[in-house]
Amino acid sequence: MKSALIIVDIQHDFIDGSLALSKCPAGEDGLLVIPVINDILQKNHFDTIVFTRDYHPPNHVSFGEWPVHCVQGTKGVEYHPELNRSPQNCENILEIRKGSNIKVDSYSAFWDNEHREESELRMKLKQRSIETVYICGLAFDFCVFHTAMDSVQSEFKTFIVEDACRSVNLQTSTEMIEKRSKLNEAGVKLIQSKDIPLYLSINKDN
Repeated sequence: MKSALIIVDIQHDFIDGSLALSKCPAGEDGLLVIPVINDILQKNHFDTIVFTRDYHPPNHVSFGEWPVHCVQGTKGVEYHPELNRSPQNCENILEIRKGSNIKVDSYSAFWDNEHREESELRMKLKQRSIETVYICGLAFDFCVFHTAMDSVQSEFKTFIVEDACRSVNLQTSTEMIEKRSKLNEAGVKLIQSKDIPLYLSINKDN
């Protein structure tokens, strides 16, 4: 069973820029996921690795709800330089840019928020015979959450690597509790990075 790792939005604006997670209610530091993700990439083999990023035009609709962030052509849209973008044990690397339609936001790497326009991600994973997806990155309760929910809808066995994520909202908040419940109901399994080798081994044998 082939597997993919989806690394969500490790970009300047979510780490040290205009929408840094440290400024959000949970006060978490997005930079801390990078060494965890780099370690995952070094220790585990995935058949495909996907890097996603918000890629907004100026005056994007999301700027009415959020601070201006990840605008094309700015430093904020770029991947953080400490992230390993060229892992040695995987040659099949994809990039998915989302949120480029000025009229609708896209938290998920699969679909826009209104489920009107689908990205190439599902098709590209299916072309590569991917059946299992591991998701990590920023932020757990927004882009990671929606990517995971759409992953299940796309019929992938879906895991979230929790210690390789950080959140906008406090773990005790009503919104976070509701989203964890929805993930559980959808069949998304939350795991730790140390558990990945075991799950890769189990799924490889199935």
